[in-house]
Amino acid sequence: MTWNYKLQQQVNTSNIQAVEDAQAAQKAAERRAAQDISDYKKYADKKISDAISSKNAALKQAKETVRAAKELAKLGWGLFAVTVLCCVTYFVFI
Repeated sequence: MTWNYKLQQQVNTSNIQAVEDAQAAQKAAERRAAQDISDYKKYADKKISDAISSKNAALKQAKETVRAAKELAKLGWGLFAVTVLCCVTYFVFI
């Protein structure tokens, strides 16, 4: 074997190793990218779930506020009716 042949063989081996290293790096990058996509999807799903929960809580609170306002209005009209009845009764029996 000549010196040139050995050098060429080393270069070929080096090229093969470089290609294998590049392929391994590509596979690792693809795995990291897939994991990142999965993590971001989970994060987005959690944000959506939190937003839906907040919306439902706000709707529940709004319904409760409306119900309480209606009850207060009923109570107000009831007190007004009692006051009018008492005033009328007072003036009738004077």
